Amino acid sequence: MNILTRKEDDVIVYVAKTTETVINGILVDNDMVFGNADQYNVFEDVTVPEGVEQQAYKYTSTGGFAKNADYVPYVSPEEKVKQLETDLINSKLAMAELAEQQEADKLNNQLALAEVIESIMGGGTAA
Repeated sequence: MNILTRKEDDVIVYVAKTTETVINGILVDNDMVFGNADQYNVFEDVTVPEGVEQQAYKYTSTGGFAKNADYVPYVSPEEKVKQLETDLINSKLAMAELAEQQEADKLNNQLALAEVIESIMGGGTAA
């Protein structure tokens, strides 16, 4: 396989079966042209390990493959909305549980205070 990386950061931008430098850039797989050929490195006849993905990995001839620490996977807007809805529901449930616990704690504190006041006032102790 041939690997196309950005010169500025070695991030893999395309893994191709074929690459060819043409007048307006780098032709990959006889299908797409990356313009500004001087911004890319092309590595030919590279064995690409399973799991290596464009953008998620970097490649250099001396260092080989390395995970791109700056890579953030794409999440579609629909998936983001679903995740936010789930997060909101979970937050509401957590807040409801906290409110219930707060009310239970308040009641326990009131009962404890009543017992303290009763013991101070001498209530419940008949001689």
